[in-house]
Formats: sequence, structure tokens, C-alpha cells
Amino acid sequence: MLATEVQEVLQAVRDRTRSSISIAITDIDALVISLACGMFDANALLEYAFSSIVRADAIAAKAKLSLSDAEFVVLFGTPDAASVAARTDQNNRRLSVYEQLSESKLFRQNLEAALSTTLLEDEQRAAWAASPAIRVAAQIALCRTTDAAACLSSVCGGIVRADNRRLDDLKNGIEETGLDVLVVTQAILALASSVV
Repeated sequence: MLATEVQEVLQAVRDRTRSSISIAITDIDALVISLACGMFDANALLEYAFSSIVRADAIAAKAKLSLSDAEFVVLFGTPDAASVAARTDQNNRRLSVYEQLSESKLFRQNLEAALSTTLLEDEQRAAWAASPAIRVAAQIALCRTTDAAACLSSVCGGIVRADNRRLDDLKNGIEETGLDVLVVTQAILALASSVV
């Protein structure tokens, strides 16, 4: 059973999308829209992932539909990196399929290199190794338009300060080259399916 806070966030996402999207959509699609709206290249992600009606409605209400940092932390944060049970993967098949993509593997390698000091910590390393949801949520957190660093820190159960510069460089590089819309859309779909 989902925790009360998670249920409240999912309900808020449902309510926002129902008031902004003119056709019925699934709960997973509602969360995908909210995640995409909070990322740079949001328009491209929405254009790729959805039909014309949903896409147009979502782009028009992007600011309203965007998942807030606090909501992101409730859904994907790891309150205690020592407790891998804090991020059990209810639906990790889709996450595992996503992680098998060569582009996903490259993104993961780059993120692991940027988090090299953090992943030397026993608790963070164990949680990272055990949970595809943590690894995919970290990728999504890095691409958020708002407080990506805080979201990423929450997902990882804390970040060692020595990694901040490498993370900034990685984020800036992604922003300059743009997101791989196909791959990031798959990541968002996989991550959304892990909580809905």
C-alpha cells in the first residue's frame, strides 16, 4: 500500500491534470505529464509523448501541471539511504527495460562519474546498487528546471559536497546539448510506473 503522503501527491497530480487536460487520461499519464512539465525541454518531451489534444493542453498549463520539488521528493526521495526498503521497486520491470538501453547506460555512467565521491559512501552506494528507481529518479532529478540539486540529493539520500561541481558540469552539458527526448521520455514513463 502506498504511503499517505504519496497518495496525497498522486491525488494532487490527478486533480491538476483533470482540471487542465480536456480528455480523460490514466494516472500514469498524469504523472508523466507532471514530471515532463518540470524538466527543461518540457515542450519537446510533451510533443513526443502525447497526442495533439493532450500535448496542447499540457503545454498551455505547463506551470500549473509541473511536479513541485516537494512533490518530487515525496514520490522519489530516499529518506534514509541506509534503508533500501525506503525505495522498494513495486514495478521494476519497466525500470529494468529502460536501464538496458545503451543511451540509458551512458547517462548512468556519466551520473555515476559525477557522483563518484557520494557513491563511495556505504549507504548511498548500497541504495544505488539495489534500486533501479533511485538510479532513474536521479537521472530525472538532474534534468529538472527548479532545484535539481535538492531533488537529486533527496533521491540519493544525500550528496557529498565534493560532487557538486561535477554534477553542475554534467547538468550544464545536458542543457547545452539538449535532452535525448526519446530516452528521457522512456525514463519518465518507467519512473512514473514505479509509483502509480
